[in-house]
Amino acid sequence: MQTYRNCCKVGKLATARSPIRIPFMSDSTRRRTTLTNILLLILLLALIPGAMGIKAYRMGKDTNWDLRNYHFYNGYAQLENRMDVDISPAQMQTYFNPILDVPLYWLYTSLPSKVVGVLYGCIQGVNISLIFILFYMLAVFRSRITKILGGIAIAYFAYTAPGFLSELGASMNDNFVSLFTLGAILLILLSAKSLNNDQKKIGFWLLGLAGFLMGIIIGGKLTAALFAVSLGLCLPFLYPSRKIKWSALGVFIVGGAAGLLLSEGFWLLNMWQRFGNPFFPNYNNLFHSPFAGSQNFLDRRFLPVNWQEYLLWPFIMAQNGQRVSELKFSDIRFAVLYASLMIWAVVSALKWIFRRRAQETPAASTLLFDRRAGNYLIAFTGLSFVLWMLQFSIYRYIVVLELLAPFVFLLVLDRIFSFKPVIPILGLLVFIVAMKYYQPYNWGRVPWTDRYIEVDRAQIQGVRNANVIMLGSSPTSYVIPFFSPDVRFLRPEGNLLNYGSELGSEIVQILHTSGYPVYLLYDVNDSSVDLARSSQELGIDLGNLDCQVLRDNMPDDLNFCKVLVK
Repeated sequence: MQTYRNCCKVGKLATARSPIRIPFMSDSTRRRTTLTNILLLILLLALIPGAMGIKAYRMGKDTNWDLRNYHFYNGYAQLENRMDVDISPAQMQTYFNPILDVPLYWLYTSLPSKVVGVLYGCIQGVNISLIFILFYMLAVFRSRITKILGGIAIAYFAYTAPGFLSELGASMNDNFVSLFTLGAILLILLSAKSLNNDQKKIGFWLLGLAGFLMGIIIGGKLTAALFAVSLGLCLPFLYPSRKIKWSALGVFIVGGAAGLLLSEGFWLLNMWQRFGNPFFPNYNNLFHSPFAGSQNFLDRRFLPVNWQEYLLWPFIMAQNGQRVSELKFSDIRFAVLYASLMIWAVVSALKWIFRRRAQETPAASTLLFDRRAGNYLIAFTGLSFVLWMLQFSIYRYIVVLELLAPFVFLLVLDRIFSFKPVIPILGLLVFIVAMKYYQPYNWGRVPWTDRYIEVDRAQIQGVRNANVIMLGSSPTSYVIPFFSPDVRFLRPEGNLLNYGSELGSEIVQILHTSGYPVYLLYDVNDSSVDLARSSQELGIDLGNLDCQVLRDNMPDDLNFCKVLVK
């Protein structure tokens, strides 16, 4: 009898959870389905990434400040063990985790620059494929053609994101943060489907993998931590069961901790052993390492200045892009999304008030997109934006949010309007208006060269067993790999050190005790360079300088001078 009851129970569960299957499908229908799937794979794996690679090629070679300051050098320094040789050559960024810079350095020195740019463009272009997949997965309407066309449209709207485009094929890594974050979102949504259908094993594995991805990318760029926090805190929107809510959060945290330990653990330990601050130089106001000032070293230039600006920040950004970026740009996607969220809040409140007065039970509304997954994306986008605004307000850090913004806008419209045909019409009109005010930007592009970074070695081949003092705050460390390995680079100035710090004092001591020749390296256009002050602080005789301008393929004018030590 017990066996019979168990069999009946299993049969009922299978019937409740399994979709009705059509036992027969015509050959023509099967062929059309197969062809559609093949075309989708080609679109997602080849056409979209390939188009992004072509776009990156047409934009030209990226020469952004971070590349010239530390991305290229840090990869070299990690491979050649320069931590005990050079002192702060890339300023505070010298001490950032080089996990993403090592492959960049290898590619830049091994392949033609065009190949690297196209390759990076293709990889970063997968972001757009993931936006398409999210749309296709959340859409609940039956027509596959409508899903595909809608997915293409929303993917194109996402592609116009100015931050994403500015870094396409470039080395600034924000497009990789978005890639990992969108991948984690996709895994989380797939996990929720499994967990809500009692497929706990696969559900928790997918969730742990999502956390693992976020932990990995946090190691590569710490700003990704705000997205990991938002992903975790918004998980309850996906599950009806309270037990699953807590279990899911626990699994996500464990996966994240494992990924972070793998990608960042070695570097945190390294910084702790060397400087007494695992995040050196960041948060030194907490760790008080003597090797840097007692401050957090976070960039606070772009934060709102009062509570009114915090409330209206998306509109202020739309009006003046330079409130959140060094470069001028214009894009209204966050202002439009913010306005739609406020309208949704007002409409929802009015509906609740009228229903309560009439003592009516709310009618179940039909949505075009999965309700729980949509709520999760809306909550994640909103919370991430708030955390970003409070912590950084640096626009390029929210590439993932600007990619999601058009789709999240549709999700909000889906909740506002019961008459669904108005949604695509309104979405198209908003896009047309947005394009009228749209102004992208870039961090510096030049025509392609054979190698990504080149320096004329003939000018420096005689420099051996020397100390090179790097003055000012300009990005100049990209030339270091072209010098002899026995040349030591020391930067007592810039955004990290001053002459009174422990590392600054060590630099002065090295100059006067090593007995090696001393050279200066600085950008002639750098207004922060003060030769008279540097001469006094370092004990350098500027009366007899032998200078030459280094020939390289970067947009800098670097003076390289031999000097005498007093």
